[in-house]
Amino acid sequence: MWDYPGTDRIEPKHSYVDRLEKWGWLIGAGVYVTDVEDAVAELEAAAATDLREGIIFASLLGLGLFVVIALIAYALVRRTLGPIKRTTAAMHDIAQGRGDLTRRLAVESGDEIGELSVQFNAFVARMQDTLRDVRRSTLSVHQAAGRSHKVLMSLPPVPSRRPQTCNKPQRPWKRSPRPSTTAPTTPSRPIRWCSLLPT
Repeated sequence: MWDYPGTDRIEPKHSYVDRLEKWGWLIGAGVYVTDVEDAVAELEAAAATDLREGIIFASLLGLGLFVVIALIAYALVRRTLGPIKRTTAAMHDIAQGRGDLTRRLAVESGDEIGELSVQFNAFVARMQDTLRDVRRSTLSVHQAAGRSHKVLMSLPPVPSRRPQTCNKPQRPWKRSPRPSTTAPTTPSRPIRWCSLLPT
């Protein structure tokens, strides 16, 4: 136990003493336990502060990386699903009869999604050409019907006729006057006399 400098307290102290026989000296050194404990406490506080700062930095870094990765994933998913959604909407409009056949999908990539857009555009183009052909055919039929109607209207009226009057059918039979070795003559068809009587 030693007096602690600057205070009236007596503090424990770790001491070491060695004797130098050559000169007859005694050399000693010591350190107060209180100083050691204070130094250890400062080191522990500094380590705790560094650890806390490291944890905070790692957390913020992880959060930042998570946000960046989430944004990249969102952009990729949106880029992938966007053309599919537009294609689905266009097909739904065509199925409902509200589709604009002049609209084409933008080919934004060379992958399967871009190939889907290319094939959809080709399908819409073929459908548009087919509908144009149908429209031209319909117009041609309509014009031909109009011309036929004009021709019929320009013809003179046909006089009306009475229904056909026919007499009763006659079934004459031809018989040979005497027996003959030849086969008998088959009866002829019924004779029906008709006349067209104008009114």
